[in-house]
This record gives sequence, C-alpha cells and structure tokens, in this order.
Amino acid sequence: MTGHRLDDWIAARLGLDTPGAPGTAQLRATQLQRLNETLAWARRHSPFWQTHLAGTPDVLHSLDALAGLPLLTVEQVRQQGPALCCLPQGDFERVITLQSSATTGPAKRLYFTRDDLDATADFFAAGMAHIVPPGGTVLLLMPGDRPGTVGDLLGQGLARLGSACISLGFLRDVDALHETIRTHAVACVVGLPWQVLAAARAGGRIPGLTSVLLSADRAPRWLVDELRQRLECEIFLHWGMTETGLGGAVECPAHDGLHPRLLDLHLEVIHPDSGTPLPPGEPGELVLTTLARRGMPLIRYRTGDLARLLPGPCACGSPLPRLENPTRRRSPSLALVTGDLVDETVLDDAVMQTPGLLACRLELLTVEGREVLRIHACGGAMEDIAARVQAVPGCQSLPLDIRQHRLESLLADTPPKRTIRRIVHKEPLHAAV
Repeated sequence: MTGHRLDDWIAARLGLDTPGAPGTAQLRATQLQRLNETLAWARRHSPFWQTHLAGTPDVLHSLDALAGLPLLTVEQVRQQGPALCCLPQGDFERVITLQSSATTGPAKRLYFTRDDLDATADFFAAGMAHIVPPGGTVLLLMPGDRPGTVGDLLGQGLARLGSACISLGFLRDVDALHETIRTHAVACVVGLPWQVLAAARAGGRIPGLTSVLLSADRAPRWLVDELRQRLECEIFLHWGMTETGLGGAVECPAHDGLHPRLLDLHLEVIHPDSGTPLPPGEPGELVLTTLARRGMPLIRYRTGDLARLLPGPCACGSPLPRLENPTRRRSPSLALVTGDLVDETVLDDAVMQTPGLLACRLELLTVEGREVLRIHACGGAMEDIAARVQAVPGCQSLPLDIRQHRLESLLADTPPKRTIRRIVHKEPLHAAV
C-alpha cells in the first residue's frame, strides 16, 4: 500500500502538487501555525478564553509547548459553553445539545458554523474513499433528515465521490434493513457497533455487502472479529465525538490504527490522573485541540476516551500520526451501595458475549435501599446471562432481574449508544428478582 487517501487530502489542503503524505516536519509546522492562530483568535473574541489562558505565552514555539496550557474539562464546557464561543449566536449553523444521563445539571452545548460542517463533510469524503466502492450506495443506521447531522454530512461527502447515501435511522427492524439493502444494492453499511451486531446476529450474512463502518460508540476487538465472521465483509472503524465536529479519525484498509484529520484536530495523550503528557505508544486519556474552528474552539479538551497514539508508520505506508481505536472511557465504574465498584465495560462485554444473545439493555435499579441489575434481553439462556454477570468483579452478590423481549421491541426501547442507566424506584419492585 502507498498511504491513506487522507494523506492525499491533507497534501492537497497544504497546496502540495503531488499526492501522498506531507513530511511530518511540514505537517507539524502547519499545525503549530494553526494552533497559534486559534489561541490568538480565542483570546481576542471569547471572555472565557481570555481568563482561562491568562498568564500563558502569547505564542507557542512548538507543539510540545501546548502541554503548558491548562486543560479544559467537560464540566467547564457544560457550565460555560456560550462563553467559549468567539462569534455571535446568529453565525452558527448548528447547535448540538447533549444531556448526560448521569447529571441533572446544565446540558452540554456545542456550536458549529457552516465552515465547520463543510470541513466535516470533506473529511467524510476523504475517509470513505477507501471504504465504499466507486458509485456504491451507503446505508446509514443513524438519523440523517436534519441539516448538519451525521447523516446529512455523510451524504454530502459521499456525493463528492459519486456515491449515494440512504438514511434508515437507528435500527428498529432487521427485516426492513435487509429489504432496504437488497432493494438499493447497498455496498456499505454505517452504524453503531451494537446495532450492527444485533442485525448480524439476527440476520447473518448480507449478500452484496462489501464493507461496514462502525462509528459513534466503542467497538471492542471481539465485536469487530465477530462481525467480520458473521457478515463476511471488511469492517472499518471510525472515532469521533460531537466535540470533534462529528468526524475524527478513520481506519484504512491496512487496519493498523485510525488516521485523524490532522489539519483540523491536534491530539495529545495524558496520564488520566496527573495530566502529564505521554509519548506515542503509552496509553492514557485523549486530549483534543481544534485547529481551524473559529466559532467555538476547544483547546486541550479532556475527551474522557482512553487510547494511544501509535508509534511508527502505518502498514499502509503513511508516516503520519495514527490513533489506537478507543474502547474504554476514563471513568467506567459503577459505585454500588455495597461499596463495590463494577467496571461497566467489563460487565457490558460479558453480557453481550452470552451465547445466543441478540441484544440487551442494562439498568441498575435502586429499590427500597438495595440495588438490582435489570437485564432486558433478546435471546440467550437466563442462567448463562446470570453466570456471566456473577463472574464480573463486584457483581457476585448483585440481585438480577432478567426479562426477555422480542428484538423489535427491545431495539425500539434501547438507546443506540451503550450505557447502563441508573433508575431509582420509589415503589417496591413487584417483579421476581
């Protein structure tokens, strides 16, 4: 292989005459220039950034010097979101509101200009060029009817490749999914990992499907391997979050890490507790700095995702920095009233790998001062599910309430992203536990 299509895209944006990856020195010099422009713009146009960056150098002379600037937390964005903005509210094309299930405080709001959204569509076009065959049709298992959504921006990007995008919304009916794929000769499906897994477990191989792109939630290695076996097609990974402008980094056919949009984002990895910068190859928390966003720049934003920046060149030939697929969050633990800590990721993976299980939803109920783990499942023997839960550290004595559902009703009632909801019941729980 001779590099990722994103390398050509970066080279073109740098004004280089020949395709292929620019030199790392040239890339870092451009990133540093954009970083200093972002810092100057933020100080000049945002009251928050004026205060937050007070006492720091006006100009940074290396990307490594970025580590001397203060970190930005989720709580600061939640509490002071509008103050981070550097443009009038009327200049924003899209505002995305995110309310965490773990808090009753202010929602987190992210603001995007037309230029921000266009840049994401450009990234989607470059990133999808290796994933969908020329002129191929892509089916998106996410909403896409509103301007500025992932579906809308992906559709814009695919149109630049001469490909069509059909948005089916979040998965609700596996039969309808298969019928849509057959009717429209879909070559590629883009969806959340757990929804694609449910479709694969319920329906098996899909004739004509050549690739799947997993996005918007963690995709552990066991899940990717299972999808590759069941669907008999190539599985690609994308990492992104609302804070990255919905697009962040995408895998190439070498499957040797994810390639970031390096002219728009700068990624660091820090020690989750001390905040000390870590070198490539060392795992830690991802920290994000936007390099081209004038509306709402983010500078050293703690994403909460754990991963590594990978050392050395990609197997595809690209010498540019790559990102390990993030599969864990910084604080994945459930604190039980018993004092036990349960790793949500370990628990979720354990249940989802139950033989015969198609899909499930987990809820931690508090009932009259005690906690009960309710598992809404489709498929899988109850004793197998219970055994897997009880093998997870901290869950040995946790009471279980396992309920079986039809797949369609479970999909309709389950949030697309994996999360364990906490629910406080004021009335006694009458179901058998």
